[in-house]
Amino acid sequence: MQSKILSTNPVKNLTNTLLSLFALCTLAACASSRPANKSALEIPVFDKDQVWQLTDMRGKPVDTQGKTFTLQLYPDAGIVRGYMACNMYFGHYTCHPGDPQTGRYPIEIVLEGSGSLGCPEADMNADSRYYALLLKATHFSYTSTTLTLYQNDKEILRYELQ
Repeated sequence: MQSKILSTNPVKNLTNTLLSLFALCTLAACASSRPANKSALEIPVFDKDQVWQLTDMRGKPVDTQGKTFTLQLYPDAGIVRGYMACNMYFGHYTCHPGDPQTGRYPIEIVLEGSGSLGCPEADMNADSRYYALLLKATHFSYTSTTLTLYQNDKEILRYELQ
């Protein structure tokens, strides 16, 4: 039977011990820095009958003067549509997987057109501002009663479920 003989050099023994402890601590630190309960990315699915009504634009309550701005998402076909102050709009959207822990989901909205009713200038301007903001949406968050669109980290449109 062979027995291991420890080095008689105390500095070498101390160095080896410290290196071993450092390696163990590093492994432990790496393991503990990982989230313990990491969720898979997901894509939320909206009910096609959900109609979201605009409440805030750029973080401020919207004064629609009796007009209803709406948003509907049809997940099966990736269709977006809704009504503005004067006209309706339509297009497509793509929702990318997001992190349910952060509540942020990437989205791309491509609007293909809108109605062209002749309306008062104030309504046409409101439609143009709203339409332009929809195109800028990069992310969204939602609860069971609210949907918020963001341009990067800035809130641009907030809706409540009708």
